[in-house]
Amino acid sequence: LGSVDATAEQGLAGDYGVQGYPTIKYFFRGQAEDYSGPREASGIEDFAMGKLEAVGKDPEIAQLVGPGVWSKKCSARKNMLCIVAFLPHILDSGASGRTDYLDTLKAV
Repeated sequence: LGSVDATAEQGLAGDYGVQGYPTIKYFFRGQAEDYSGPREASGIEDFAMGKLEAVGKDPEIAQLVGPGVWSKKCSARKNMLCIVAFLPHILDSGASGRTDYLDTLKAV
C-alpha cells in the first residue's frame, strides 16, 4: 500500500483520474482500477487477499533486509500485490517464534 498527496502530485492524480478525496486505486495486472470496498484495514486486507486467491498464487514471504529486496520483489514486478508486515525482531521472538509469525502470514 502506498499513498500520494494528490494536491502536491496533481499530474499523477490526473493521470489516474482522481477527482475527489479520499480515492483508493489498486493495480492489477498493470492496470489501475477503482477500489470501492470497505475503508477500514480489515476490509482492504480481505479485498487484497481475495485478489491474491483469484490469481491462484500462494503468498511469497520475503524479508526486506534492504532496499534492493523491495525493488526486486515488489516495485519492479507489475503483476505483484505487496503487503508489508512488521514483526518482532528474531532476537525477541526466537527462531521458532519467527517461524510461527511467518506461518500465520501464509495462512491469512
